[in-house]
Amino acid sequence: MKKKIMLGAAVASAVAIMAMVESTALAPYVQAMQGAQSLQAEYSVSQVGGTTEKYSIQMSKPNLLRLNTPTTLTVADGKQITYFDKKLNSYYTADQTPEKLMEIFNEDNVALFKAFFDAKALDYVASAKNDGTIKRGSKTLKKVAVNGDAKGEFTMTLYLDSTSNLLSQAEITTRNGSQASTRILTANKVDPSAISGSLFAFNAPAGSKEMSAEDMMVGKWFHNFDEAMNVAKRTGKVMMVDFYATWCGPCKMMDAEVFKSADFPDRSKDFILVKIDAEIDTANAAKYGVNAYPTVKFINGQGKIVHEFVGYGGPAMVYGEMDKARSKR
Repeated sequence: MKKKIMLGAAVASAVAIMAMVESTALAPYVQAMQGAQSLQAEYSVSQVGGTTEKYSIQMSKPNLLRLNTPTTLTVADGKQITYFDKKLNSYYTADQTPEKLMEIFNEDNVALFKAFFDAKALDYVASAKNDGTIKRGSKTLKKVAVNGDAKGEFTMTLYLDSTSNLLSQAEITTRNGSQASTRILTANKVDPSAISGSLFAFNAPAGSKEMSAEDMMVGKWFHNFDEAMNVAKRTGKVMMVDFYATWCGPCKMMDAEVFKSADFPDRSKDFILVKIDAEIDTANAAKYGVNAYPTVKFINGQGKIVHEFVGYGGPAMVYGEMDKARSKR
């Protein structure tokens, strides 16, 4: 028995070492992001067979950020974070904390830039390996093939500038059974030069209005369970908690096809929306018995589960489960 235990430990150690060696393929990118004191990028995200959206992000250490997306503008000035909704032409502010700054990167189309602030941002990947180089115009790009999870449900190919090791392009694919969805992130500009501090000051657009956070909660996702619970208690609403994992392909498909659809904010206005990475917030995942992804729990302000479902079977299935939860409140 002792020999079997020792052999098992040796195999586990070998697997861990192999994963560590493979993951070093991402080290140049993380080191480049960590080594920059400032970084600004303009990039587009194209859904294969779908639309293209434009983004811009400016960051400066230790804690300054400006993120412009098709629907929002978020500005972190070191003391406060201002969240501006372009559709509503309204904004609200919150005290800035390290946790709130990191929550901004939970958006899939922004996540790869988290390594600027967090050296462990890509530690979740199952494996990564160098996959040669390619020429794009006058540039030579290094290819890094990434498996986000052991099942291959979430994969990426990163194309890094061979000189700076900064991101030039990324192909990101999520799979749910035989279905696959691919996004292509193309960086039109990535500049690590200094950024004026004035860029991180929020100037309210003409005609915009400041609102309370609660009034702007419709369609907003919380990433802190306790914060969402407090809102649920104050409002009497039920939380719709999406327990997910970063590597989970079906989770990402549900996010793209349901949560980011044009009619979801109106369909979900009766709920407090919460996203929880179950492999980070393991305490709440264990408390509510999460053992598969995605798992969606509808939880009231007293912490009681009123409804739940596991897995993703398309938009109609999700909306049907939401109707069931609404009837049980």
